[in-house]
Amino acid sequence: MKASMKRELLLILMVILGAILPLGDQAVSWTIADLEIRDLSGSFIVRDYEGKKKFSLQFIYLNDRSMSYIWGAESVEEIKKLIGDRKCLFLAVFVSQDSYFYPTNITFVQEGLQYDIRYEDVIKISDTFSGYLRAGVKALGFIFIPEPIDIYSPMKIYYDDDWTIFSVPKMVQREEEKELDIDEQIRKLEREKAKLEKE
Repeated sequence: MKASMKRELLLILMVILGAILPLGDQAVSWTIADLEIRDLSGSFIVRDYEGKKKFSLQFIYLNDRSMSYIWGAESVEEIKKLIGDRKCLFLAVFVSQDSYFYPTNITFVQEGLQYDIRYEDVIKISDTFSGYLRAGVKALGFIFIPEPIDIYSPMKIYYDDDWTIFSVPKMVQREEEKELDIDEQIRKLEREKAKLEKE
């Protein structure tokens, strides 16, 4: 990676980190006033063998609207450069007791199939997003959702044995499909126009 690209990426990550650091040990979804954005978020608690809370995993599905809400409209294109067109969760880990956290312990389960997270599916934001974390630490990063997952149907997101159920609301799917429908309608009209011109 070129030095200038690294500096640009670091600057983006510092901006992101600055926007999120004020959050306390509250579910990200509880801090969101916009109900539509809140529907794109979820959280669950990971416990130790004695049932004590180790950390909470809190996430927000990233689309134009949620990225704009979190980082401001001017940052959306920069974040898109970072994550590309892959389906992605912004993940925050709020640590309650000294713990080990590994993003590769996250798995997605849908319709009887399991999909594991690999290190190439992870972009760390905070310095430490894997390994030993001290109590009170906030670890931040992006997790790419495995391609076969249908984000509009319920999926289970696991960390070891703890899990939650999540899906992107159908309303969001309809909005995204509307945008695609407009493009498809334009293509259809262009095909009809070409056909009429031939006749």
